[in-house]
Amino acid sequence: MFQFRHYLFYAFVVGNLYGMVKSQENIESVCVLKDAPNQCGAFCLSAQLPFIDHNYRVQRQLKSLTEMLERIEKSALTVQKEYPENLERIQQNPLNLQKENQAQLDRIEKEIRESKAFMEIIRRENQVKLDRIEKGSQETQTTMEGIQTKSQAKMDSILQKAKIISLGFQWIESRYFYIENNAKLSWTSAENTCRKRGGHLAAFDNQKEFDAVTAKLHRNTPYWLGISDRKKEGEFVSESGNRPKILTFAHGEPNNQGGNEDCVDIYNGVMNDLPCDLQRHFICQLDKDGDKLQNQFAGNIRLLWFKTLENFEMIKFGILLLYASFACNLCGMAKSLEHTGSACVLTDAPNQCGAFCLSAQLPFIDHNYKVQGQLSSLTKILNEALIRLEEIEKAQKESAANVAKLQQENQAQMNKIEKELLESKATVERIQQENLAKMLKIENVTLESEKTMKEIQKIVQEHKVIPPGFQRIESRYFYIEGENKQTWANAEDTCRKKGGHLAAFKSRKELDAVTAKLREYTPYWLGISDQEKEGDFVTASGNRPIFLAWGRGEPNNLNKKEHCVDIFRGFMNDLPCNLTRFFICQLGSEV
Repeated sequence: MFQFRHYLFYAFVVGNLYGMVKSQENIESVCVLKDAPNQCGAFCLSAQLPFIDHNYRVQRQLKSLTEMLERIEKSALTVQKEYPENLERIQQNPLNLQKENQAQLDRIEKEIRESKAFMEIIRRENQVKLDRIEKGSQETQTTMEGIQTKSQAKMDSILQKAKIISLGFQWIESRYFYIENNAKLSWTSAENTCRKRGGHLAAFDNQKEFDAVTAKLHRNTPYWLGISDRKKEGEFVSESGNRPKILTFAHGEPNNQGGNEDCVDIYNGVMNDLPCDLQRHFICQLDKDGDKLQNQFAGNIRLLWFKTLENFEMIKFGILLLYASFACNLCGMAKSLEHTGSACVLTDAPNQCGAFCLSAQLPFIDHNYKVQGQLSSLTKILNEALIRLEEIEKAQKESAANVAKLQQENQAQMNKIEKELLESKATVERIQQENLAKMLKIENVTLESEKTMKEIQKIVQEHKVIPPGFQRIESRYFYIEGENKQTWANAEDTCRKKGGHLAAFKSRKELDAVTAKLREYTPYWLGISDQEKEGDFVTASGNRPIFLAWGRGEPNNLNKKEHCVDIFRGFMNDLPCNLTRFFICQLGSEV
């Protein structure tokens, strides 16, 4: 509509000017007389000179106005084209901002839920450990009461040394890491486990951190790392989406053997690419704090407002300039007509053709009247355009105010959520500090229990009290259980309660002497296993075996489940630890 008014205005002005020219032509034709000297033709022509000069000036002004109108029209087209798009972007930006804020809120709520779940896991694990230690303390108390009742020198059981209680993640160099030495999982399952604990499979920031973590890993044991080229072959990235800072591939690696080696593990300090479905221990790293929310839309919106306002101000200025120019032209025309009329006021009108001169001016007088009417219409159109521009400016200001209000509300909501997140972190830290205090207390109790048990052992050694059921074979005491079959772990627990461990032998002579007292064709558990590290056999008392007598082809770790050792007809074999067997105990921890 705005552009149509420009065209109408342009046609209207051209028509007026064309009418003025035609009026001039008609006037000149009136002055073409048959007898010019007698009929004042020369005077009439001289009277028309101001109008001819004015016509020339009007034509020049028409050319200037035409160029100005073209520039205004181009500006109007530009604004008309850009305004709907700018307005649509302005309307969409608050919606997009609201969506992004909602996504950020959902992510923070998810982190809070995961933090609460992680706190619950820590609480349950600590409760289980406390129950286990409490149970051990009760057993110790029962043992000590039995010793005090029956004999000062009789020992009923020896407490198991308390294992180091882990809180899960441990501080290594500058970050928290979790080293899983028990469960073996595929690469994807290991990553999911790390995420449930609040992190990812690990990658290393620097060589010092790499050395510190690898120093805590088991030798000859592979661990999954959070590095893979699953998305693009040969382009390794960490699971957090960054380029790895430390890569220590072995010689000839990575080689993508078989075309399916896309995940990276670490083995004795060097890395290798392997199929992701293999089972491995793994290392987790704890995620860092979330990034702060950044709002980048406010500046863009303000810039868009300013540009739009500048365009409208330019159009309004052009319209006002055009209005002023037309007013000046019309005023000049009126003044010219007044001047022409005064030229025809003669002292002797009949002899000097004053009446004829006045009649020649009538078309210009009529034209002036028409122009004044058109000027009123044009003024009305311009006023309506100015009112429309003011309405648009008002709508823009209201929209900007709504955007600012929405930003303030979102900022207030984000501040509230950040406060809740800080409170949640403070709660987690408080629980961790409480758990640490409990662990220190438990360690003190454990140290006191170990000190007490050492005193009991010293008393037993001084008085040389032999528990019931033990018999001297060669140079040591052994207990042979031939009635009750138990798993390897239960058998070891029974031997500890009797004051010793599952047996291991010093020599072939000692082995033959003990096996001579066993039932024929009957297997018995011994105190030897490789449960902590495959192929690395140790005794139940924590020592290296002095004497081993394996059967042919043993140990073979059949189906990767054979980690405990029994003896059958004088030869040893590795078997699953959950099988039930008779067993042999030794007194003390000498072997």
